[in-house]
Amino acid sequence: MTADGNTIELNVKKDSFPFNWDDYHYKIAKLADRFLEGEKNLIY
Repeated sequence: MTADGNTIELNVKKDSFPFNWDDYHYKIAKLADRFLEGEKNLIY
């Protein structure tokens, strides 16, 4: 969803991620997913 409330669709594929993907990036992506699912009090 954009800042003005419009819904967008993104096609995510392997090339969407940096070549140096590591555990840090994975943890941040998982935290973002949990946040978008409505979870509160997220700890890294």
